[in-house]
Amino acid sequence: MHRPLSHPFSLSLILLLLLSGCASMNKDQCLVADWYQVGYEDGLRGENPARIRDYREDCASHGVAPLWQDYQQGHDAGSARYCTPLRGFNHGLNGNQYNQNCPANLEASFLSAHRDGQTLFVERRHVNDLATQLDHHIHQLDDISEELTLLEDQLIADGLTRQQRLKIREQIHALEEQFDILALDLPHLELAVEQAEGDYQQRFDALAQKYNASPANE
Repeated sequence: MHRPLSHPFSLSLILLLLLSGCASMNKDQCLVADWYQVGYEDGLRGENPARIRDYREDCASHGVAPLWQDYQQGHDAGSARYCTPLRGFNHGLNGNQYNQNCPANLEASFLSAHRDGQTLFVERRHVNDLATQLDHHIHQLDDISEELTLLEDQLIADGLTRQQRLKIREQIHALEEQFDILALDLPHLELAVEQAEGDYQQRFDALAQKYNASPANE
């Protein structure tokens, strides 16, 4: 069993790599690297084990070669904590792609859960699109209502010619027709949103129970 940290500077190296968010390593980092721990942290974050190639390139000019076996053992240990069905489900639910990082013995269950999460991600996006359409529809009705109020005030104002009043009445008539069409469509849009949200919530609840995930409305 590999001991977690074999060098006093290994922890600071790992923290630096985590904060930087990239695979680049300088000379000091290459010299003090605990390759098991580097692999463990990469596996724990869902990084592909091929990332060691970046470390090899970074460290080659400093005369350091990453210890592949140590790195792979660490990566497998980190992946064992990362590549769970729950993590796969949440990963897909957030719209993330699979990074080809799970060991063969964990990949099937991770991918199955990931596909379930991705399906819900697509459904949630559909619900959001419908809700956006409904919101836009309501704003259109509000805008037309405000414009009609202004035109009706203008219509009764003093000093207008007959031609001006006729033009305002035509504008009012056109807006009223547009308002009626939008108002007729509104219940259908509201129903579509309600049904889509209900279907999504039902599917989410079933899968959340399966994977012990958090509620959809959190």
